[in-house]
Amino acid sequence: MRSPIWGNFFALLLLLMLLFGQVFLTPLISLIPLSEFQRQLALNLLLYGLPLALFFLLVPENPKTGLMLRWPGKVNLVLAFACGITVQPLMMIVSALSSLAFPNQVTEAIASYADTPVWEMLLFVAVLPAFFEELYFRGLILGSYRGVSFFRAALASALLFAITHLDGQQFFYAFLMGLLFAYFTCRTHSVLPSMVTHFTVNATQSLLAHALLASPLAAEAETDAAVTISSIALSFLQTLPMTICFIICLFLFARHNAPKGEPEGEEALDFAPIDGGRRLIDGFYFLCIGIFIFILFLEY
Repeated sequence: MRSPIWGNFFALLLLLMLLFGQVFLTPLISLIPLSEFQRQLALNLLLYGLPLALFFLLVPENPKTGLMLRWPGKVNLVLAFACGITVQPLMMIVSALSSLAFPNQVTEAIASYADTPVWEMLLFVAVLPAFFEELYFRGLILGSYRGVSFFRAALASALLFAITHLDGQQFFYAFLMGLLFAYFTCRTHSVLPSMVTHFTVNATQSLLAHALLASPLAAEAETDAAVTISSIALSFLQTLPMTICFIICLFLFARHNAPKGEPEGEEALDFAPIDGGRRLIDGFYFLCIGIFIFILFLEY
């Protein structure tokens, strides 16, 4: 059972890679004759792949156990997809509330893919983030928090997940989704359901935004998109039926994964507290928080 310090160290490493890695890696990648698409793909693979490779060099583990790559079963994947569809209206309300305090930069990010094929946008916005972020935050980081209560482990990993988005507007949205992903992972001992939900949310939101930007009504929609408390309250009432569907899907997921004993040979995935407890927060963790606060101070 690896120490939580490994998870916190690699969270800090990823944060630094996201902040500065592009500055150092882009000139190196430009030396290779690649298309713009290939350069972006190589950059994304290196930003996450290098820390993951370093992890397995420093902490030799079986990838299946170390990153929670156990097969969760078809039912869990279907329920994870259903949760990914039905949770979106609720998360859009959270995002709208955050927009009252922070500017929404997600639409600008999607707009940068306006002239690219849809499949390429989905690759960079949905496929790669869902795959690498779940391996990293639920597999590597949450997996390092075994031996503490699930509640503490889920909160700590979700906070790091939100911090590495480096965006105040996305912070609460990402934090709540991080809690949901941690719950899926703990229940199934696998990152695959959270990957499915993560991909579903990102893909659906990016496709909707892409379609809106391509619509001749985009300018009118942007004019009418002012966020107010009253508009958020109205939106909540409109999305209440879908939110109820999400609660039902989550209930079915919990019922399907009711504790029935640990999977054979995977006792290390237990999140029950061990005797004496384990220190979850350390200097690496506080550095991540401090860097995020400093970035918010600079930007806002």
